[in-house]
Amino acid sequence: MPTPLCVVVTRPTHQAAYLQRVLTACGHRPLMCPCLIIEPIEPRHHGTPEVPTERACDIAIFVSRNAVEHANRIAPLQSRHTSDTKVLAIGPATQDALRALGLAPTPLIGAPFDSENLLRHPILQDIAGRRVSLYRGVGGRRLISDTLNTRGAHVVEHVVYRRRAPTDSEFEHSQKDLGLADVILCGSDEALTNLVTLASETNRPHLLRTALIVNSTRGKEHAEHLGFSGCIRVACPAGDDGQLEALARLAL
Repeated sequence: MPTPLCVVVTRPTHQAAYLQRVLTACGHRPLMCPCLIIEPIEPRHHGTPEVPTERACDIAIFVSRNAVEHANRIAPLQSRHTSDTKVLAIGPATQDALRALGLAPTPLIGAPFDSENLLRHPILQDIAGRRVSLYRGVGGRRLISDTLNTRGAHVVEHVVYRRRAPTDSEFEHSQKDLGLADVILCGSDEALTNLVTLASETNRPHLLRTALIVNSTRGKEHAEHLGFSGCIRVACPAGDDGQLEALARLAL
């Protein structure tokens, strides 16, 4: 039988229910500790002015579930793209969010599910003159947009949500139990930074020694840069299910 563990879940509240349910069913104690707050914003558009609207785009790219959900909040996605539009998602969870809205995303090319691998997709190679709509949040990496522009595509970025750190008062309810943590699940460098920053001086040394499961080698390197010194495992595949599989191996 796996050892029951106190598992810190850093996902935003609205995306954490699945992890909470599975962890509880496996006998673990989930400690819900959202380290990112996702907020809707009115859409901002960035790109070359002559590009037609997304209704006429050749390729639509969604970088996250949040991008799908908040773009759809602004206007139903099913009505915004023609049947000829190729729809790309950065990973399986984002694909699932698109399918739930009636869209048919193009098959992934496999792990890792990150920007670098997305840019290896055959659809994104010979794209000079193609019209691309990129749905994302405020900030974040510029790799996809910059690379596609370099390849000659006409990219319009639709900025539809923002991320922010919880305030001290929003995070306060998590502080009292952080000292009991056995494992931390974290899929975002930003969320991990927020966790370390918001943790009290009493809890921070314990957290930095706690086993950690992240989604990428880049995330592991970021954790080491923050001072994590315990066991750091990279989920494969990235995402909730991959993190749960890594946790199951850790708990044996």
